[in-house]
Amino acid sequence: MGNITTTDRIYLDVLYRVHATPLIHLGCKSLNRLSAFHVGYCSYRPDRVSEDASCLQAFREQIVERYRYYAPAMGTTEMLRRIAGDEDRAFDLFFEELDLFLVAHPGATQREPARFVNLAPVPVSADLEYLAERPLMYLPEMSVGCLRAELDGHGLAASEDGHPECSDLDGFDHWVRKELGLKGLFRWENAIVREHCGDEAAAYSWAAKELKAYRLSNGPVTVFQRGVLDRKTGAIEKYGDPANTGSEGSR
Repeated sequence: MGNITTTDRIYLDVLYRVHATPLIHLGCKSLNRLSAFHVGYCSYRPDRVSEDASCLQAFREQIVERYRYYAPAMGTTEMLRRIAGDEDRAFDLFFEELDLFLVAHPGATQREPARFVNLAPVPVSADLEYLAERPLMYLPEMSVGCLRAELDGHGLAASEDGHPECSDLDGFDHWVRKELGLKGLFRWENAIVREHCGDEAAAYSWAAKELKAYRLSNGPVTVFQRGVLDRKTGAIEKYGDPANTGSEGSR
């Protein structure tokens, strides 16, 4: 399941920027969407240096101890969602607990390169294949809101890295407007769910299909390849078929 604490990195600066303006970044206050956004941000350049995940186990232990919530197979964010009872409160509770943790453990975060690397900047559309086929391996829930959050996180990382051309799904809202005959202002994830009468599974399938169609309408997808970094030697072992397009890449 997609989870902030199941990635091998944590970008505290990104999390706190989203915390400051959740409506802009996520469309609402939602811990599920925050988790998906962070996964997308991490997926763009896994070789980027970030706060190492060494702090994540200690953060989880803090939650278990404070709330006496013993669930060995459950991630930190899932525990907080259950403790909070709803997405809005869970979003706030996550940051309350993270603030307390960082005050109590000022040296908990270390910077270390992640294990996986991309050998070239990866377009946002590269995420579509696995998000369409195996969404719950990467997202906390199969919802259009989480799908958009993951794609937006990837797009933000690409833009901040100086590669706005990787945000190759920008403009999808115009495609949705045309396909659904919509007028006025809307967020495309909300419009798609409304069109499917709240059926998240049907809405998700439609969104994934139409995102692929939109990307194909704009021409070929950039070729890319990923690899695994040996932290001791610095050597990179390539994997994946470099002949594949970005939408066919695997993780």
